[in-house]
Amino acid sequence: MFIHEFNPLQQNAFLVLAQSVMEADGTRSEQEAAVMRHFQQELSLPPDHVPTAIAEAEALATFDTPRNRRVALLELSAIAVADKLDDTELALLGRYAQALSLTTLELDAMLDWSARQLLLVAEAGLLLSGEV
Repeated sequence: MFIHEFNPLQQNAFLVLAQSVMEADGTRSEQEAAVMRHFQQELSLPPDHVPTAIAEAEALATFDTPRNRRVALLELSAIAVADKLDDTELALLGRYAQALSLTTLELDAMLDWSARQLLLVAEAGLLLSGEV
């Protein structure tokens, strides 16, 4: 939704962090994979794109403004809530929030918003399919 605002270095860093969130609970759900495909489409990347590996601290440091720090955490929250928010995903996002100088309150609000957005997108799908 907002990751198109990132420069190429930030885009790569975001995808590295997104993969970490997706793998944090030890499984890659179809819902998480769908969110990742959406990110790749938004960035005009092919579905088989593999980001260049960089260290977590380096990836987090690429987000150098308050807005792009918030964009990164908000969008990463979408992966975490795509299936069922797991304690390991929550802990990882908490660590990211701290590294990005964001509060637990901000993270909680972003997770809540992401969960609501997911429901609205599903509802829109039903409306567009004529199933409602």
